[in-house]
Amino acid sequence: MLSSPPDPTMNLGSALDLSEDVSDVGSSCLFDSADVVHPPRSITSWTVKPSTTEEKAIYQEQERLRYCQPHKAFTFRQHGYESIVGPVKGVGQPSTKVRGHNLMVPDRPACVTLLSLVRDAAARLPNGEGTRAEICELMKESQYLASGAEASLHSVVSGALDRLHYEADPCVKYDSARKVWIYLHRHRSESEFGKSIRLFVFLISEVKISFKNNRTTPQTTSRNAKSSKETSK
Repeated sequence: MLSSPPDPTMNLGSALDLSEDVSDVGSSCLFDSADVVHPPRSITSWTVKPSTTEEKAIYQEQERLRYCQPHKAFTFRQHGYESIVGPVKGVGQPSTKVRGHNLMVPDRPACVTLLSLVRDAAARLPNGEGTRAEICELMKESQYLASGAEASLHSVVSGALDRLHYEADPCVKYDSARKVWIYLHRHRSESEFGKSIRLFVFLISEVKISFKNNRTTPQTTSRNAKSSKETSK
């Protein structure tokens, strides 16, 4: 089973510069509804197929680099096209504790989860769309999957795609007419991912401040009323 994702606002301040102005972020790259589908940034005629040993090695080297800096967006370059994926959700201060999972190798970065691997695979779909089986095929290239994990991938990927679809900033949606999954972030650049996350953290902090103020206001009003009553005596 997939573990519950951590609070995306936890420890993000240390990894992101919130002082940068977020007013210049275009609306096209911010928390689009799943109904909005942008065209892909990179077009290809390549189709998903089982990878060769050489192709798998090329991907795994890029995957290793991706998780060396998980708080940043990353661009995969393979098969003649680019695939950009956003920072790993919930990453801030590096953690050395790796959660045990029978489908994943124990010797992996703590930020690597099944959810992040499914997200990477969805991002790497040619032209940003494909079937669940194609996502599974791309996910098989990961060096962080345990031996024998392939037998359980279909159910794992199915659950992960549902979770990704219902996030605040969903990265996938299912096109029931065409029976394919669409990677909704396929139009974003690395810089747009950074701006989107800075704005998201900023908005969350504003909500928390507003909530805190709303909780303290009644108490302040009560104290003021009591003070006025005592003065009038």
